[in-house]
Amino acid sequence: MPRTSNDAVAISADLISALVDPDLAPYLPGTLPPHLPAGTLTVDLVRSVDDQLQSGPVPLSASVELITGPDGSRLALRRHEREGDGVIVWIHGGGLYLGRADRDDLVCAALAEVHRTTVVAVDYRLAPEHPYPAALEDCCAALAWCGQRYERVIVAGESAGGGLAAALTLLARVRGAPDVTAQVLHYPMLDDRGETISARTLADAPVWNRALNELGGLPPTYLEVGALDLFRDEVIAFGTALTAAGVPTELHVDAATVHGFDRIAPDAAISQVARERRARFVRRYFAADAAQQHTNGAQ
Repeated sequence: MPRTSNDAVAISADLISALVDPDLAPYLPGTLPPHLPAGTLTVDLVRSVDDQLQSGPVPLSASVELITGPDGSRLALRRHEREGDGVIVWIHGGGLYLGRADRDDLVCAALAEVHRTTVVAVDYRLAPEHPYPAALEDCCAALAWCGQRYERVIVAGESAGGGLAAALTLLARVRGAPDVTAQVLHYPMLDDRGETISARTLADAPVWNRALNELGGLPPTYLEVGALDLFRDEVIAFGTALTAAGVPTELHVDAATVHGFDRIAPDAAISQVARERRARFVRRYFAADAAQQHTNGAQ
């Protein structure tokens, strides 16, 4: 087997695929990596292939709020409205250079239905046209907008969106507002250095391949990652650091699963388990925050 830096043994793409949960394996050929040509990749090329793969379901009807973004331009928020005083701020994935908020309409509509709460998806600016911190500041603007209108705010995201969600709660803590009830991070992309063992040995993992400072005072955090995800070790390290800092943290590492497993195989048993775990976490902290506010109001 080829060796990576620091003598970590790289695992071949074929071997990783052989280790994947049988419920997930049939869906791997439809993911992005198998459709990319060999050689150097460009952003435009990857976007072109991704657009072809993503062409399918028409976005659902959602109300669009145009708010003033941090650079003075208009920032679109896709709002899946439900009655109630809570909101989930949803941040899509895509490596910070792919994806759109409307592609997650099904996910957001399902979240809104399950929790009977509003879900607001942020159509943040993408790199490389808009370098850091453009995406993060867009998410901050969305969070501030939601914080002014809802009593309880949960921040959630997957992959790059999970990384942005984690950064967003850190920034909200530093800036002092708004309060975040909890954060739910699906296989988040947290560390761009690629130095963990999983980042090196699982560089050819399916679905998404390789081509903290002070943490106290953060909200309760849900983390999950697949055992065959190149982000595995950084997610575990983040969860360990949060726990050490006294942050209530729920961490799941799912055997035989890859990055984005619940998106590529939504009906797989492990995908259903993951969705129910997340839902329990969200329900618990929405209810706990509502109870705390009721207690404070009665005093």
